[in-house]
Amino acid sequence: MLKINFYSRPGCHLCDEAMAMLQILSASYPFEVDEINIDQDALLGKKYLMEIPVISIGSYTLKAPIDQKNLEITIRAAITNEEQSAKIRSTKKTGFLDRFANWFTKNWLLLVNLFFIVYLGLAFLAPILLHLGFDTAANVIYKVYSFFCHQLAFRSFFLFGEQPLYPREAAHVSELISFGAATGLNELDLFGARNFLGNDLLGYKVALCERDVAIYTGIILFGLIFGLLKKKVKSLPFYAWILFAFLPIAFDGVSQLISQLPLKVVAALIPMRESTPFLRTFTGFLFGLGTAWMGYPVIDESMDE
Repeated sequence: MLKINFYSRPGCHLCDEAMAMLQILSASYPFEVDEINIDQDALLGKKYLMEIPVISIGSYTLKAPIDQKNLEITIRAAITNEEQSAKIRSTKKTGFLDRFANWFTKNWLLLVNLFFIVYLGLAFLAPILLHLGFDTAANVIYKVYSFFCHQLAFRSFFLFGEQPLYPREAAHVSELISFGAATGLNELDLFGARNFLGNDLLGYKVALCERDVAIYTGIILFGLIFGLLKKKVKSLPFYAWILFAFLPIAFDGVSQLISQLPLKVVAALIPMRESTPFLRTFTGFLFGLGTAWMGYPVIDESMDE
């Protein structure tokens, strides 16, 4: 069925007249109208403010003033073009790559969601395998994931232990036993914290750190919401992504990194800071959710084109 994009805004009498024309013509021609309020999109508002109503029909575009005769001619021409294109596609023999490309454009969201679910799921499978005694399989996952995450035990979740996590003493999480107190290891020994997988008493760490777990959880959550809403979610504006997704994680991570540099000048000016598990998880979740929110609608629009 022919799709018509109708750009308008509330209070526009020319828009109301053009919509009435479309409703009349819908009795004679098969098409569906997607009415788009330009006031809800700054770019569209800037582009079409002085031209609405704007009607986009396939490769044709009509701008105000619009009369019913020209509108009907344009709709008929667009329908004819679609029918001819359909005949060409039906007679054209498509190869494997073409079929795969068509399939991928329709199912990309499902594939991306499955990828991140499996990727995050394997990170949680590693401690489960250790707990069940399948050490070799678990170590393979830890080794592979070590290329993508620092895996520091004092910044990771634990399964099957006394606590879900064991933060550094410097994080000042009084309700939890610190990593050093629980393990007897030096909390400044990053190599030791990276290689500590856990034990039967403390539990076993997830193969991704708290922040990474939160990032991928945010991505998966938005991907599922985007699919359930049939991809009718507008892209998060870039400035909103900067404010609510990028800046929180950047400030939390960079401030922590700078404060822990082994430099006397840094130590004299900036007190040593260790982010809390809550902050790492919260900022990571915002970053994952916001990045998917900004990117997925743009990807979907590109796939449609």
